[in-house]
Amino acid sequence: MRFPIHIASGRPRSGTANATARSYSVRYARLRLRMMSRRPTLVRIYQLLEPACPTCERRLINIRRLTRKGRHRMDVAEAVQAWIDRPENNHGLDVECKPACRLSRDSALDVEVAEVLNRSHRSYQSGPAGVLLQHHRAIDCSHGPDNQTDLCCRHSLKVSFAEIGWHWVAEPKEFDAYMCKGRCPNDNRNFNSTHALVQSLMSERADVPSPCCAPKSLKGLSLLYQDGPDSDLYTVATQQGMVVEECACL
Repeated sequence: MRFPIHIASGRPRSGTANATARSYSVRYARLRLRMMSRRPTLVRIYQLLEPACPTCERRLINIRRLTRKGRHRMDVAEAVQAWIDRPENNHGLDVECKPACRLSRDSALDVEVAEVLNRSHRSYQSGPAGVLLQHHRAIDCSHGPDNQTDLCCRHSLKVSFAEIGWHWVAEPKEFDAYMCKGRCPNDNRNFNSTHALVQSLMSERADVPSPCCAPKSLKGLSLLYQDGPDSDLYTVATQQGMVVEECACL
């Protein structure tokens, strides 16, 4: 199922430092399903992370055991917020039933959003003595050999929940947590703050360590786990700080 999200929004004029930019926060987003089957069914809803294909990557966002025929609503706010933030990533939802079930074709998506006003910021900070720290896009080394460098960079780190002893996690079985690795020399352009730059310049002294390559921003990961050892109920929760989004010298 694919549900395009269209929101008319204004953009600040270029060159206006204090222009007001519009963004949207999802108040609620519910997928309306109508079950045609009478037998109990475990329904999983996945957000497609790439165009639909038999082996495409997807993320579990909700799961529920439906025990009656008729209409049901399932929360999909996490997926809709991601689509609003990045419309190009709206590849739709995948609804999976076990055992196989019949769903009516009149499924629909109910969404309510709130407009949030944010002040845009200039892309630099100015410090004393004319020090200018420009913010550059962080280097990402997780996309193959063409992006390799020995500077501070994000690298792939595949994690198996079974391997680290998190057997209570039902899905996903594994994920890419990413990691930060690399040098932070004085001429590096990936310092997170003016303080990190100053510390790097002072690191020639024996008592001053160099800045470290570390996560600058992290995001959560949706986990599916059973409510109890003998329970038929499952819970989907987002564990914050699980995936590195960007690395910097801190």
